[in-house]
Amino acid sequence: MFTDNKGAGYLSELLEGAKKYLLLHVEYAKLSVVAQLTKLLSVLILTIVLIIGGTVTLFYLSFTLVYILEPLTGGRASAFAVVAGIWFLLISIVVIFRNALIVRPVFRFLARLLLN
Repeated sequence: MFTDNKGAGYLSELLEGAKKYLLLHVEYAKLSVVAQLTKLLSVLILTIVLIIGGTVTLFYLSFTLVYILEPLTGGRASAFAVVAGIWFLLISIVVIFRNALIVRPVFRFLARLLLN
C-alpha cells in the first residue's frame, strides 16, 4: 500500500496515538464512575445516619408529647392515642404527596449527579 517506510511510520504513530487516546478515555470514564459512586455512597451513608438519628429523636419527642398531653387528655392511653393519630396523619400526608416529597427530589439528585 505504501511505497516507502515514511508512510508506514506515520500510520504506526497515528495508531499508537489513537490507542493512547482511547486508553485515556477509558481511564477517565473509570475515574468519573468512581467519583460519582463516591458522591452517591457518601450521600447514602449520610442519609442513613440522619434517618436513624431522626427516628430516635422523633421517638423520644413522641414520648415527651405523650407526657405533655397526659394531663390534658385525662390519661396516658388517650395521650398515646392522640400521638398515634398525629403520626398516622403525618404518614398519610407523606404517602399522598410522595411524588413531590420523595420521588422527584431523589430523581433530580440522581440526574444531577450522574449526568454531570
